[in-house]
Amino acid sequence: MNRSVFRDAFSKGDQDTCLKSLESALSGDDTLVQYLNDLLFTAACVDWKKKPCDHPAIVMNSLKNMIGENRETPSKILLKFGLEILASQPLRKDDDAVLNETTRSGIGLAVFVGDLEDALQECKWNEAKLFAAKTFLASDRSRAVIDALADLALQNTNRNGAFVFHLLRSFHFQELKEDIWNYVCSLLNIIEQHRLPKPHERKTVEPHNTYKSILINNQSDLWVTFSSVWRLWIGENVRLKSYQREISHWLSVLDLDANGSLDLNQDHWLLKDHKESGNRFIALAESIVKQDKPSLDRGRDLVILESLRALARMDSNECTTMAAARLEQRFES
Repeated sequence: MNRSVFRDAFSKGDQDTCLKSLESALSGDDTLVQYLNDLLFTAACVDWKKKPCDHPAIVMNSLKNMIGENRETPSKILLKFGLEILASQPLRKDDDAVLNETTRSGIGLAVFVGDLEDALQECKWNEAKLFAAKTFLASDRSRAVIDALADLALQNTNRNGAFVFHLLRSFHFQELKEDIWNYVCSLLNIIEQHRLPKPHERKTVEPHNTYKSILINNQSDLWVTFSSVWRLWIGENVRLKSYQREISHWLSVLDLDANGSLDLNQDHWLLKDHKESGNRFIALAESIVKQDKPSLDRGRDLVILESLRALARMDSNECTTMAAARLEQRFES
């Protein structure tokens, strides 16, 4: 099924056609990729007014990662949950308005990324969106604006860190050029909700020497943000040094309890059963989805599970052991 069919059907509330896309995705071939990409794109188009940490884009990318543990026989329960968490969400309807107007009127005087950054720092939201459109068109509709906005959003890593990571990964999944502007608008939508602090200086602290303090603390929202920004830290991006600068500042100002403790289980399956760990994660994700709880709460738990999964797979036996302990405590006790 062509990827545009799902998007058109979803925007019209055509649930039957959306379910047909889901059934096709169960074959595990290219239709699975198309279906997941459409879910990711739709999540990025949600008109979100709540905290960034609960954004459907975070849940959807986490869901995609869990489904990816078994691509040959994808979980119908998880695929269906992707539809469920989007079902009642309003979508932005004016993404193309400023872009179309800018195209008609012409780009005009040269606009630089610095102009966009200044407008956002000064909370000039309408001006910022215009500058974003002009910069986007001047760059031949490249992803450069996404990277610039992600950089800015990380000036408030505590609020935006998880969202930035999961939105970037959502776009990276297929990197369709025709989708770039909608991802730009998603970042603008989040940034304009809260005034940005000024850029920070880089600190010496890094994720690999902080994970112990993070996982000792029983704060699941902290695990989620940390798991997200650690993956940003070790990723590849033209603005990686800027990302690391803001992440290092965030790590340096965290108020962590240094006296916490964590019961470790050296016999946990995550430390032994590497071949079956993917299916075990899927089973845990399915058990979360099946719970009689609001979709928002189940989505939060799914994101926590995915975050611990990522931490468990970092190149550190100690981090794996601690993540396994948190996993057992949170989802298996």
